[in-house]
Amino acid sequence: MQEADHPPLMPQRAFDYYLDERDASRLYQKAVSIRNCLENLFRTVLVHLMDPEDGGAVLPTNLYRRIDLLKNFFPQDVIDSLHGIRELGNDGAHEANHKKLSNERIRTGLRDLGLICEWTILTYFKKHGLRSKAWVATLFSTLPPVYRVRILKQLVAANTLEQAQVFAQQEITREWNERRDQENFIRFSQGLPFNDQMPEETEDEAKISNFLLIINKLAVALVKNQQFDEGFQFIHDMHEQGWMTDANAAYTFSDLQRLQANLHRFPIATTLEEARRNLQEVLPLIAEEESALFTTLFSAIVLGRPEDLEAREVDGESG
Repeated sequence: MQEADHPPLMPQRAFDYYLDERDASRLYQKAVSIRNCLENLFRTVLVHLMDPEDGGAVLPTNLYRRIDLLKNFFPQDVIDSLHGIRELGNDGAHEANHKKLSNERIRTGLRDLGLICEWTILTYFKKHGLRSKAWVATLFSTLPPVYRVRILKQLVAANTLEQAQVFAQQEITREWNERRDQENFIRFSQGLPFNDQMPEETEDEAKISNFLLIINKLAVALVKNQQFDEGFQFIHDMHEQGWMTDANAAYTFSDLQRLQANLHRFPIATTLEEARRNLQEVLPLIAEEESALFTTLFSAIVLGRPEDLEAREVDGESG
């Protein structure tokens, strides 16, 4: 399904505030609704990005201060957008500033508000990658593919690696795999167990592996979003531009073809409510010692606060 079919990625309680803007008739009411949604996102999601020493456990009442406490996580353009929403809400709350409001400011505030959770995931991936923990990519895959496509496209665009290094590592990996396969064939003929040890990656090699994983995940998300032509074209372009070797591109093409042919067999979430159910099934499988910041952030974005989820279940809103 396409982007227009999906609401912004955020917890349900925050989305309720988001919808209040649509029901409001006056600009100042719309501005206040947008500010209320931002406040909810701070209580639900953004609180987890704050250092407890900075008051993350007990939120400061000043929204300006709370936004500034996120400077160690978000880039400046996101911080500026958050302040823009804060200032919009302030103008809506003070009658003397109502003349500063406009439909354009409301549209901008609403647009940025709807992107905050995507910016949170995107920024985490830029800092830590998709391979920071074994479960990160699995959790991310519970989202409807339309959200994954938007985030992964931005990750590909943000790449700063050298094309020659990315290409060379694929060749090195292919040659190493061939040698290991030959060695394991000999070991099998001698009745010995296979050698499953993998060489330890350097920091640069890990960054390249992460980028190649992002390429693969974007192609898969495009196909799962039924953007078949774009998915195959993306891999073609990555190959033509020298980011993928012949062997890697061919393997990925074949993998995408199999995925397309068997798409009906996969339980792909098409709504956030389906994503919530999928995530609740996956979370118990993650060992407590493997849980980390991404698990906390992602759960907050998709499920909201535990008390919010419990309230929805009591009200009979969960599926």
